[in-house]
Amino acid sequence: MRNKIDNSMIKALIWIVAGAFVTLIICNFAVYHDLFFWKYYYRRTFLFLTTLAFLAAGTASLRIKRFSFREQLSIAIFVITMVMALLLSFITIGRTYYSRKYLIIFYFFTVFWIGLGLYLYRNPRSLFYLICPIGLGFKLAEKGSRRWELLRYPELHKKCDGIIIDYHEQIPPEWMRFIAYVSLSNIPIYHAAAVYEKVTGRISLHHLSSGIVSGFKVPRIYSAIKHFAECCAIILFSPVILVLCLFAFIIIKLNSKGSAFFVQERVGVKGKPFKMYKFRTMITESEAHGAKFTSSHDSRIIPMGRFLRKFRIDELPQLVNVLKGEMSIIGPRPEQVGFAREFEKEIPFYAYRHLAPPGITGWAQVVQGYAAGVEETEKKLSYDLYYIKYMGFWLDALIAIKTLKTILTGFGSK
Repeated sequence: MRNKIDNSMIKALIWIVAGAFVTLIICNFAVYHDLFFWKYYYRRTFLFLTTLAFLAAGTASLRIKRFSFREQLSIAIFVITMVMALLLSFITIGRTYYSRKYLIIFYFFTVFWIGLGLYLYRNPRSLFYLICPIGLGFKLAEKGSRRWELLRYPELHKKCDGIIIDYHEQIPPEWMRFIAYVSLSNIPIYHAAAVYEKVTGRISLHHLSSGIVSGFKVPRIYSAIKHFAECCAIILFSPVILVLCLFAFIIIKLNSKGSAFFVQERVGVKGKPFKMYKFRTMITESEAHGAKFTSSHDSRIIPMGRFLRKFRIDELPQLVNVLKGEMSIIGPRPEQVGFAREFEKEIPFYAYRHLAPPGITGWAQVVQGYAAGVEETEKKLSYDLYYIKYMGFWLDALIAIKTLKTILTGFGSK
């Protein structure tokens, strides 16, 4: 296994280095009509920076393993765009010579080369698994994938790349003997809960225990870097944000009386309440009879309020919460205090979603959408706990990409 990992890493590095050289030659020939890039002093710094940017983007992108090819490609484009933004910032600050034509060609060829690398280094064939008909195995079988088949009897009736079994359930003796035989035959055995997480992007709440959940840790260093980067992004895009806020303020004032802002107490990190800011999209007496979930055709929403909610413009004031350190741009969506306390009583492990700072957007929001009621909130929790377990740059990058799609399509809004 180690040799396979080492070989794949070596191949990826060779592909990245070769790509940097090929990109340098093609871009030089296309822009300067020569290949003597080392002769001209004024080009050297610029070409060195672009090559360094390619190596950084390539190294980062080819490390993505957990997601599908389409998701890997989306994340790679996101990473390349971020690296290009940093490159342009460095060039602007350092007043270094650059060529716009070169940068445009460089960007698209980098996307092409890294995308081709992800395609070539994906698994050349679809792996096939057999599922033992125990516990979570039935749920996996219901997904109806060509990648697996549910066993009816404890017999290895066809060739496979692994056996999936739910170890959390009581395993009958005949299936235990079958697993022992499979193990001795050097066929890999996978835990159904781990496969379920990878396939669905959720954690099976039925298979959770206090011991498992207590092992979930939010990486402190990454959280600190993430918060710093989010604050920098907010400051950088503040002109655009302020224009959108002014637009929302005028719309609300023209369509209803009262304050344009809505302040509500929500549950934050470690269960501590905080005041969350939003643009008001409902009538001022919307919670006169107590808090309740928003429905698809809620009569409390003011004119144009549905537009603001659909494209998440009403969430922009929460960037102030991010700057204050009460929220993050990406994280589990903060719940109202009353609802949260009720869910903690009804849904096991609900309080563990407060391990991470709450976010304006999150894994549950981009995959599931708005949740109303205990059943939908329980499903939402399975996504939130998945995010906490696998919290990191790649998952945040995927959420950022899906959030842009959500904003453009209005998915999940109510």
